[in-house]
Amino acid sequence: RRMQEAMRDPYKKIHMVRAEGDLTINWEQQTTANRGGGGWSTSCDFSAPLQAPPATLWHVAERSFGSKGEALKGMITNLEHNWKPAFATRIETGDPAFDKRFQVYGEDEAAVRAILSDASLKAALLSMTEVDLRVLDDRVSFADPLMNNLRAAYGGNAGMMAAASDPGRLMEMSTPFHNQVAALVVNAARRSG
Repeated sequence: RRMQEAMRDPYKKIHMVRAEGDLTINWEQQTTANRGGGGWSTSCDFSAPLQAPPATLWHVAERSFGSKGEALKGMITNLEHNWKPAFATRIETGDPAFDKRFQVYGEDEAAVRAILSDASLKAALLSMTEVDLRVLDDRVSFADPLMNNLRAAYGGNAGMMAAASDPGRLMEMSTPFHNQVAALVVNAARRSG
């Protein structure tokens, strides 16, 4: 039945807004059914518009994003993750554990290393299931396109499906995740000042 409903209205969007001090955090989730093709596309993005450009621009994401292994996984699972770095310069932070998990790009290597040396920011990034965080001229953005972070917050697919039938439980389970991402976005914005 949901598939039939989706085919009648193939575009679904949820947009919620919250204030965190002087920042406004936008959360948007979109699902689009491809008419006639039987496919779906999803996106889930947290963003905070910035009052002024940050001191430096940077991007941190899972090392696997954009890799051949990810492309192979996409062929097997029929899931495609279209990802590209926001900046050309690849930066190693000097933290072996961090650099093993993440790829970092930015405009000013020293400034990005200094930002990512902050213990609270580093811990927030490492606590996420999957990371794609960008500090751009006009906003900070955290993408969770396949909703892997949200799915983990629900306790996996089974937890997500169980919660879907109970809106109160759904909100109860997703609120800590939204708080966690909002805090990460605010932290990244503040450190990038």
